[in-house]
Amino acid sequence: MKAVESEGRHLRGVFSILRGGISAFLHAVSDLAFPLSCGFCGEPVRDRDFSLCDQCRTSVRRIEGPFCDQCGRRFGGIRPNQETLCGSCMVEPPPYGKARYAVRYEGDLRKALIAFKYNGALHLGKPLGQFLIEAFRMHYADSPFDGIVPIPLHPKRLCSRGYNQVIIVGEKLSRASGIPLARTLLEKKDNRPPQARLSRRERAVNVRGAFRVAQPGRVKGRRILLIDDVATTGATVTEAAKTLMRSGASRVDVLVLAYRMITSEGPEGPWGNPPDLWAA
Repeated sequence: MKAVESEGRHLRGVFSILRGGISAFLHAVSDLAFPLSCGFCGEPVRDRDFSLCDQCRTSVRRIEGPFCDQCGRRFGGIRPNQETLCGSCMVEPPPYGKARYAVRYEGDLRKALIAFKYNGALHLGKPLGQFLIEAFRMHYADSPFDGIVPIPLHPKRLCSRGYNQVIIVGEKLSRASGIPLARTLLEKKDNRPPQARLSRRERAVNVRGAFRVAQPGRVKGRRILLIDDVATTGATVTEAAKTLMRSGASRVDVLVLAYRMITSEGPEGPWGNPPDLWAA
């Protein structure tokens, strides 16, 4: 009996090696027949695990500190008295535990995100999702989340666009982290105007009461990672986090792919030395 089991293990090992060799061979043939190209510029890509060329990958600027421990907003200049929270969070703490952002909404990243979000360039979901995964590993690798919840689209807008771009990058994060993605747990109640062209004050009013939890029983006592593609004032993720907390979540943290600064030229203005406001 032991001899049979040993033989079985040996054969499984042989098959495993053969499968690995066949997989590597097929990847090599695929690369020759269909060379990998950068999702942003179209140039050849050497790293199969990251679908951007080295130049485009390094051109995307990550969000770096010092920033507020809670809202993730960067401190302007020197941190006063070495505080870890910004003045806004001290006066009126947000409903989430902490928020973090992956990259700046600018340059090729901005163009790619617009094409992905509005023009059906779904192939860009892979490199954009990789930036989200990178930020997750940096800020939340040791956090015991029960589920990932994407910001939803209203059904009318979902039908018009055909997909929710946040779910697409969320699926990639879910596979990389092993955390389940709750695609339909959070719902948009009304088809309200897009946030992009609204002022800071209008954004907060526009999303007030905009969300509901489809199955509150799945939220109660759970620790949730709320994700979105772009944040400007933080109004959307703040309202969504508030809704989840009211439904009984034990904690909600936020992870957003891109952070856009508001400049004197408005939300679409270029980067420079703008006031340290929320963005995207």
